[in-house]
Amino acid sequence: MLEHYLGETAFRAGIRKYMADHAYGNTTTADMWHALEASSDKPVAAIAASFTVQPGVPLIVAEATCVGEEQRVRLGQDRFTVGDPTPPAQRWPVPISLGPPQAAQGAGAVLLDGREEIAAGRCGDAFKLNLGDIGYYRVQYDSVSRAALVKSASLMAPADRVNLLADSWAMVEAARAEPQSYFELVEQFADDDSRAVWEHIIQSLTRLDHLARNREERAAIQSYARAKLRPAFARLGWDSRAGERDDDALLRARLIRILGELGEPPVVTEAKRRFAAFLENAAALPPALRDAVTHVVGVSADRDGYATLLALARKTTSTNERARYYSAAASARDPSLARATLELTLTEELPNSLVGSVINAVAAAGEQPNLVWTFLQHNFTALSSKQGPSFTHYFVSNFMTNFSDAERAAELASFAPVHATSGGRIVAAPAEDSIMIAAEFKARALPAIATWIRERRERP
Repeated sequence: MLEHYLGETAFRAGIRKYMADHAYGNTTTADMWHALEASSDKPVAAIAASFTVQPGVPLIVAEATCVGEEQRVRLGQDRFTVGDPTPPAQRWPVPISLGPPQAAQGAGAVLLDGREEIAAGRCGDAFKLNLGDIGYYRVQYDSVSRAALVKSASLMAPADRVNLLADSWAMVEAARAEPQSYFELVEQFADDDSRAVWEHIIQSLTRLDHLARNREERAAIQSYARAKLRPAFARLGWDSRAGERDDDALLRARLIRILGELGEPPVVTEAKRRFAAFLENAAALPPALRDAVTHVVGVSADRDGYATLLALARKTTSTNERARYYSAAASARDPSLARATLELTLTEELPNSLVGSVINAVAAAGEQPNLVWTFLQHNFTALSSKQGPSFTHYFVSNFMTNFSDAERAAELASFAPVHATSGGRIVAAPAEDSIMIAAEFKARALPAIATWIRERRERP
C-alpha cells in the first residue's frame, strides 16, 4: 500500500537510504518510515503509525453523486468492526486508489484523512476502490454504485474480483448489508476460472455449512453450494490436462474435497472407486489427488473403510502419508467411529504431533464437536500430561471455535485450565468472542439466506 502511494522509485530510494544509513548498526521501524518520508516528501510516519500502533481496520464509505454529466464520489471513513456496535472513534490517513473496474491499479493514490470528493468518470459509470487489492481497508459502496460495479465484475482482474467478494462478505458479517447482496455477487462468477475467486466462494459456503449444522437451513445451503461448485468442477474434470495451470490442479483437489464433504453423490462414488484402484496400484491415483480422495473416503467411511485407513496409517513409514490416513479416519461421520478415533489419542499409537489435528478433524470434518467436548472434559488431565503446557493452556480455546452457541462460550469462560496463565487468557478471550459472533451471525443470516435460495428456485 505504501509503495503504491509513494511510487516505486521513491519507495526504493527510501529503502536504500534506510539500509545505507543503518548498515552494520541497530535500527527501529520508525527509522524506516522516516527514510521513506525523506525520499518521497509524503507523511509516511503518520500513515504507518495509524496502521501499526492503533488497533482496527478502516472502513471507507463511498457515495456517488452526479453534477451534470460528471460523477463525483464522496469518501468518508469509519472503523470496520464485527460484533462491536460501539467501537471507539478512530481515524486513519489512508492511501486510496480509485478507477474503472478494468483498471490494473490506477495511476496513483490519494490520501484520505477525513472526507474527500473525487471525480469518477461520467454519471453512472462503474468505479472501484482499492484497485489491485493492495490497500489495507474495507470498502462500502452506496447501493447504486455497488449495482453498477457488480454488473462490471467480469471486467475486473482476479485480485479485484476477490477483493469485491471479500468486502461484500465482510459487510454481511458486520450487519452492514443483507446476505442476499453477497450471493447476488457470487452469481456473477459462475464461469470464473480464477482459483483465488473460487477459494473465497468455497470459504464462505463452507463457513455457512458449518454454522448451519443441526439447523433446518442446512439442506438449502448445501444444495445451493453443490449447485454452485458443480460446474466449476465439471470444467476441470477428474484428470489433469496437458499444459494446465498449477492453479487448476490445486482447485480440482479443493473442489473434490469440498463436494465430497457436501455429499455430492457422483464425487463420493468416484472417489471411492479411485481409492479402491489406488489400493491395488498406487500409481492409479495421482499424488495431487491423494489427499482429497482419501479425505472424501474418510468422511463417508463405514467400519471396513475406517479399518482400511487405519491399516494404511499403521503400515506406512512416511510422515505425510501417516497424517493423511489418520486425518481421513478421523473425518468419519459415524459417531461410533469418531469415538474409536478419540480413544486412539489416549494411546501411544498416535505421534504426539498428530493428536491435536486428529481431535480437531473429528470435531470439524467428522462433525462431532459435542462428542469431542465431552471427551476432552473427561480426559483433559491425561491428554495434558501427554501433550504438555501448550495443549493445557491453548488447545481447548482454539477447539471451542468449532461451536457457535452462546452456552459454549460460557463453558469456555468457566473452564479453569485455559485461564490459569496470562497466555491462556489471551487466547481464550478472542475465542469466546468468536463463538458469540458466530452465534449472532447464524441467527441473523441463515434464515435470510435460506429464504433467498428458496425464492431463487421459485423464479420462472
